Amino acid sequence: MLSPVSVQDELRALAERAAITLPMVEEIPQAEFSGDLTEVHLAAAQRAAKHLGGTLYATYFSIPTAELARLAPTDVAAFVRLCDARARVMAPGERGGGGASWVAHNRTLLEQVEVLTADNLAVLVGALGMVPSLAVRLPELARAGFTAVIDELQRPEPALIAAARAWREMIFAAAHLPKPALTDFNTWTGEQVARLPQPFRTRFGTIYAALCLAVAGIPPGPEHVPEARVFLGHAPGRHWWLES
Repeated sequence: MLSPVSVQDELRALAERAAITLPMVEEIPQAEFSGDLTEVHLAAAQRAAKHLGGTLYATYFSIPTAELARLAPTDVAAFVRLCDARARVMAPGERGGGGASWVAHNRTLLEQVEVLTADNLAVLVGALGMVPSLAVRLPELARAGFTAVIDELQRPEPALIAAARAWREMIFAAAHLPKPALTDFNTWTGEQVARLPQPFRTRFGTIYAALCLAVAGIPPGPEHVPEARVFLGHAPGRHWWLES
């Protein structure tokens, strides 16, 4: 099971102790999503892009920081189009061939909203200024997140949505590590992967290859390592991880 402790848990607890009220993006239930977002979603994404520009998180998820910065604060329609385009590229599949495919595409679109808003983490970190009590725990949180995702993916029926969220939080934590600490983290992850049993190690290697590319400053894509996959929790059809 995934660890109940996460970067977001830590940040929320710190914000509560500091009595800080923050503009948080509420999760949209998939069944209630009609294709509309709000200015709050756009503002959160712009704040996240500004905070994360040039980091591991922005590289791994190919965050279009310049494009987001150019959007007017009220241009929510453009933000929806951006999320839609990212969903088609990062989780490709058919849309419009029936009700189920529209619902499936909406799932992938909403996940891109979560990616671009960084699950409220950038808002929390910006307000708290990455206080020392959290900063010293970043290596531990990143390692715990990595381990939790590996453990979850080895379960017979893994919770892919929760695993993908934990993976985002892990990358967010690692993105704030100083370069020497990030190098140490990358070395440590390699050691963990080397200990994984086959054939799981080969399957997980596609996810790990994308992480390694991002650590090297290279956005994951087929032009670099064809088998590398950015790990997402949703897919228009059956998730590739569940394929035998």
